[in-house]
Amino acid sequence: MCDVAGSKLIDVVKTRNYAEVASRVRQRPASFREGIRVGTLDMSNTYAVVLSVTLPKATQVVDRFHVVKLANSVPSAAESSRRPPATGDAARIRSTGQGSSC
Repeated sequence: MCDVAGSKLIDVVKTRNYAEVASRVRQRPASFREGIRVGTLDMSNTYAVVLSVTLPKATQVVDRFHVVKLANSVPSAAESSRRPPATGDAARIRSTGQGSSC
């Protein structure tokens, strides 16, 4: 857990177990929890549920690293699914990187 605005590490939670993560959030004073307006997290369903339950007034935002990672993975998957199967020299080039020796 981090205070993004204050650039300060608050806690390290080395699990995605709901009960353990929720317990760590609940251990913080009520005044601390009530002051949280935005929760920045990765795309873990566990963390999203923990925030929804323990900090219901906080807006959830996915961190930039995970958004970019997801965005970069989508085009390559889409391209490979649209590409027709290679035959002849094209298949040889795709599989070995080498075409005919003309």
